[in-house]
Amino acid sequence: MRKPTRLEMMYYDNETTVDRLRQVVRVLDQVKTDIADQQEMGIEHENEKVFDMAQWYDEDDCGTAGCAVGWAAQDPWFNARGLYIEGRTPELVGYEDAEMIRHGYVDFIGSWEKVKIFFRLNEEDINTLFSSHEGNRSIEEVIDNIKAYIQERE
Repeated sequence: MRKPTRLEMMYYDNETTVDRLRQVVRVLDQVKTDIADQQEMGIEHENEKVFDMAQWYDEDDCGTAGCAVGWAAQDPWFNARGLYIEGRTPELVGYEDAEMIRHGYVDFIGSWEKVKIFFRLNEEDINTLFSSHEGNRSIEEVIDNIKAYIQERE
């Protein structure tokens, strides 16, 4: 795990990061339970990929699919802290985006930068935990990966 740069340290807060990651695990555990409950009741989800690391969040006639961040951004706990989905991408409310840019933390505020700011993680950690560059992992793999990351930080 790479140490954050001096600029990243301005926004780095291990307690906040760990707390937010624990909440992601809570949300993903609920998504996993909901999928299992629906399958037990014989309800087949038309969209086979309810959990899909390749997209933020998508709701259509076939059902709903999303990645870890996309599902988290649907949860009231995250909404109350400023993370939500607008359209199909993450948005932040209550963050001083201009200050982040002015201090050189990010060049512009794109989707991944917003996730990085919200979770107070560096690029490497964001990619390890949330990116589909690691392959379209299962919900269980993502949960286990986040739990291992939390354990390293404590």
